[in-house]
Order: sequence, then structure tokens, then C-alpha cells
Amino acid sequence: MKRFVRLVMLLSTLSIGIVFPVVSLRVLADASSDNLVIDGLVSNPLNLTYAEVEGFPQVSEIALLQCVYAPQGAPFNWTGVPLFYLLNLANMQFGATKVVFRATDGFSSSLTIDKAMHPTTLLALKVNGTTLSDTQPLVGDLPAGYPYKVVAPCKHGYKWVGWIREIEVVNYDYKGTYESQGFSDDASMPNWFELPEIEPPYTTLNATSQANLNITIFSDGILNKADFNQTKGHIELSVTTEDQNGFAYLIVPKKLLFPAFLVFSEGTQTQCNTIQSQTNSFIYFAIGPGTHQEEIRGALPADVTGSKTVSDGKVDLRDISYVARRFMSTPMGLLWDPRVDLNFDNKVDMQDIAIIAGDFGLEY
Repeated sequence: MKRFVRLVMLLSTLSIGIVFPVVSLRVLADASSDNLVIDGLVSNPLNLTYAEVEGFPQVSEIALLQCVYAPQGAPFNWTGVPLFYLLNLANMQFGATKVVFRATDGFSSSLTIDKAMHPTTLLALKVNGTTLSDTQPLVGDLPAGYPYKVVAPCKHGYKWVGWIREIEVVNYDYKGTYESQGFSDDASMPNWFELPEIEPPYTTLNATSQANLNITIFSDGILNKADFNQTKGHIELSVTTEDQNGFAYLIVPKKLLFPAFLVFSEGTQTQCNTIQSQTNSFIYFAIGPGTHQEEIRGALPADVTGSKTVSDGKVDLRDISYVARRFMSTPMGLLWDPRVDLNFDNKVDMQDIAIIAGDFGLEY
């Protein structure tokens, strides 16, 4: 695959920390021990050489590296392979909940599927344009961690595992070196929420009929168009790439898609790879050279009647009357049902009535 590496000279305002064990039992890396194993709940376990990983598509992002115990850090330009790309190669299986990272010294940590699959979460190979060092620190006592290091923006540094040799996908609540000692498993940095920019950039698309449900779109080509067609219930893309092995990647909230959605390229159904978390569908499909019109068909209609967890598969007068009876209700009211808040603004008003009226007659 043709590799792209484009540096983005943007000083991020992220505050990111890193923690390593006080006593390191690290095994020094050498040319014969820089393979990367990806295993666990995957259909295609991988044992990749450094050269193979280096040949995959890469992006760069600038983030501030800061020890969790230190008041200040320094910005670094990290270059690496988006983690979602590797997990798609390994074909992560349904039911996975976490991605575990293990270093040669026994240190480990993990990320949730949702965090691991975001385009800004990288397996870094370089810092400031040079290969990660095995022994030389980045700054102070902070090591680089050859051959691979996790870059997890907005997370404390104990999630940024270095000297990685294995990535394991699991279906249980794994606790790493610091998490098992009482550190937060979420590890979010307080007051830091803005993710860094990458090039080519990812796009965030708001599905306006479902407020606060954002679709994330990323490609190694040029994204000419990205739209959520409310009338058809389709996600529509136009992508241009020169790469024989180009791709498009989307993170779509499950509330927006049928379980059996379909991907079409130039009007013809095409294959895709799908990974699921509890809240999102992660959709990856190949794109050849040229400009392509892509559609993901299968947006969910506003079907609110049925059991609490399973709808009846159609939008009819029962649904309209159910919403109408709860008109002007709020989360504090006796008639409140979160299913009828179709635009997720914590009230039932004319916007919700309009959404369900527009979906009248639709069914699975």
C-alpha cells in the first residue's frame, strides 16, 4: 500500500501524562525482536515485522506529552499507524470490549473499543520525524519506547504504553499495571477534551435529525462530500484517491443504522469490514483510484413502539400517537419515555413530532 505521511505543525493544547514503573525490567530491543503480535478476539491473528508496520498508512499529530506527576511537559509530533487500521487487518470479532497493550517489561494498559478505534489513536513509530529511541529519553526521564508506542490523546500517560510487542483484543474488563493499583481505568485528563488535528483530516458529520449523534469519517484520500441524507436515511460520500489500496472509514452511532446496513459504491453493493462496540459501528471499506460516490444505506426509522428494548419494526399510527401523548414531557415528567425524544434534547416537542411524521410508513 502506498504510504502517506504528512506532518501537521499544529501546537495542540492537550495535556497528556505518562507513567512507567519505578523499577524497569525492560528487555532491550534489537532487530530480531521488533515484531508486533495482534491476537485475542480476532479472526486473523497477525505477527508483523517492523518493515510491514512501517509500510502501512500513517498520519501525524502534535500532542503535549506530560508526566502525570509533573506540572509541565513538551509538545511532540507523533507519526504512526492509526490503531483502527491494524484492528481491521486483524478482523476484530463481535463481543470485544477492550484492546490490551503489553510491553516487553511487563507493563500493560488498555483502551475501550470506542477509544481505540478513533482515528487520532495511533501506534506511533516516530517522534519529531525520527524513529522512537530504545534508550534515549524524550525529555527528562520520559522514554520514547521503541519500537511502538500508543498515542491516546486526552488520556493520562499510563495509557501511552511503549515498547509494545503485543496487542490483544479481549471481552472482559482488563485492568493494567496502574489500573490494578487503583488508578482510573478511564484515565481521561481533566478539562482536556479537544482531540488533535491529523492530516488528511477526519470529518465530523452531525446527523441533524438525531441531534448529538455524530458520524466520524476518515479516508486516506480526499473527502469531497459527506452528508447524512435524512429523506433517504443514507450516509453519502464522495472520495477521491490515487492509491490502489485506498480506503474509507466511518464511526456511526448504532442508533442511526439498521443492524444489516449495506454499503454501495457507484450504486453497486460492495464489501465492508464492520467492528461493533456497544454504542458504535466501525465501518471500513476499500476504494480504488479515482473519484467514487459511496452510500451507506440503512438508517433507522423513528420506531418507538414495542418492548423497551425491541421495536416492532415499523413506523405507523401507533408510533405517532405514542409520541403525541407524551408531547411537552421532559425527563422529570410522569409520561417521559427517552425513546420518544427523537432528537435527544431532553424534551418532546414539535421537532420530535416532525421526525416521526416524516418516517411514517417506514419499516425494517
